[in-house]
Amino acid sequence: MWQKILPFLVAIAIVIGGILLYRNRHQLFRPNVDKLGGTLLVLAVDGDPPHEGLADAVKVLQRRFDSTGELGITVRAANEREIEVLVPRTDNHDELVARVQALIARPGKLEFRILANEEDDKEVCQAVRQKPPKLDEKLPDPPRNELGEPDFPSELPGRPVHRYAWARLTPPLMKVARLDAKRLGPAEEEGPAEMRLATTGEPFAPLGVPMCLAVARKEAGGVVFYMLTREVAAELRVTSQHVESVQTERGRGGALLTMAINLTREGGQRLTALTAANTRMRHDQPRYLGTVIDDELVTIPSLFGVISRKVHINAPFEPDEAESVVGLIRGGVLSVRLKPSPVRVSPIEPRK
Repeated sequence: MWQKILPFLVAIAIVIGGILLYRNRHQLFRPNVDKLGGTLLVLAVDGDPPHEGLADAVKVLQRRFDSTGELGITVRAANEREIEVLVPRTDNHDELVARVQALIARPGKLEFRILANEEDDKEVCQAVRQKPPKLDEKLPDPPRNELGEPDFPSELPGRPVHRYAWARLTPPLMKVARLDAKRLGPAEEEGPAEMRLATTGEPFAPLGVPMCLAVARKEAGGVVFYMLTREVAAELRVTSQHVESVQTERGRGGALLTMAINLTREGGQRLTALTAANTRMRHDQPRYLGTVIDDELVTIPSLFGVISRKVHINAPFEPDEAESVVGLIRGGVLSVRLKPSPVRVSPIEPRK
């Protein structure tokens, strides 16, 4: 009898062992900084240390830099004011160190906003054209009405008054909106209208996102663009706390990069309510759903229908840019303010 049962038991053991090995593969085969060496980055709190300690910040940064552990990056608290990030020396070591440095001080605040447009948001668009925002700050102040208040009437059903805020376009989105900062010339020269307007501060509608308003500011490194977005009521706001998972996916043929975000039930209900009144099927002109992280627009897909718990967005990024965006969303909001650059970066020698 045992001779008949034994092969089945062995087969079951192999299957179970394979499943356990697969589930723990990231930990079993993760690069080890003690064996490989690498780089130590020391991050410091900017201001007074939090009373609750740095445990929550460590968790956020660990998810942000290496949520599964497969990259071998370790985040730990060194003391009440400093956090250490250890990056093992692998083939993509320099790329990982650069990504850590770029994302250190980002708060990681995620929002979904609808881009303001000339049809639903006539009043605020007229106010912005009559009185363009001051562009001497990093982020222009929100528009205000004649009484100096931030509330404007809108044409949307269910909520007659809205508030608005500007969001900066990331370089990948400039291509989507058909904006090219390198083509800027003097105002009197012929050329793309949006480029000439960058010297005057006058609002304009980008070719890639018609009916919406943008402003441009000339800086030493080129031109920075901001787009007007409609703020979302608190009861409909979808934030990082409503994200269950996020990852990048490749479409058919591997050419198209997609960002897939799975929301909680509450997050799905909120996004359904937000997008229901703003789909393309209800309007002649498309409406755009902005994915905003730290007041930066990272995607602006057209709304073709109501969106609920599963959000799939064609991402206009290179793979490394996509990993940074996904890391910020996956990590959640950083509860402590960190200095923008590491206070110390030093090599780690392998232990013999």
